[in-house]
Amino acid sequence: MVDEMVTILDDAKRAEKCNEIEKKHMSEVCLFIPFLNGPDFKACRPKLANYGAFLFKSTDWSSVGWMA
Repeated sequence: MVDEMVTILDDAKRAEKCNEIEKKHMSEVCLFIPFLNGPDFKACRPKLANYGAFLFKSTDWSSVGWMA
């Protein structure tokens, strides 16, 4: 299936084939078990801006820094 997918030039058809491959992989090979879920606690020094518990988003490191 993957060999066929890499030869497809049309983006929409290739994405469709990728989804088909992923569904097959998830049903036959992969096992997904949530490992951890819940709040994330961080202890930081005062005046550290835009850093903390990031449960639902990735850290934007360009906005993390020290306040004056």
